[in-house]
Amino acid sequence: MGPRFLMGQDAIKTFAAGMRAAIEHGGEGKCLASGEFAGYGCGDDPDVPKICSCRHVFELCWLPDDPSRVVKKFPSQDALDEAKALLFGRCYTSYVLIAAIGVGGLAVLAVVAYALKGMFTKKSPS
Repeated sequence: MGPRFLMGQDAIKTFAAGMRAAIEHGGEGKCLASGEFAGYGCGDDPDVPKICSCRHVFELCWLPDDPSRVVKKFPSQDALDEAKALLFGRCYTSYVLIAAIGVGGLAVLAVVAYALKGMFTKKSPS
C-alpha cells in the first residue's frame, strides 16, 4: 500500500480542500506563513501537483524520505502530519543554506578587501 491511498482518507481530503482554499484566498501563490496550513503545498509530484511556493529565499521544500514509514504509522497524529508533508510538501527554513550564503559572502568580502588593499598600498620608490 503506497502513499496514494492517503488521499482517500477523510482527514487528508478535508485538509487538502482547506489548504487549497486558504492559499487561493490569501496566499498569492506562496505557501502560508501561519495557521493550520502553514508551510504546506510546496511539493511537486505527478499525483499531487505543487500548490504554492515557499515564501522566502532561505526556505526549502521537505518531503519525507520513506513513504512506507508514514503509511505504516497511519492513522496516528504523527503520521497524519507526516502524511500531509508527504503528499503536499512542507517548507522549512534551511539554516545550512543561510550559513553557506553567509560564509560565501564573507569570502567575497575578503577577496575584495585584499584586492582593494593592493590597489591602495603605496609602492615604495626603488
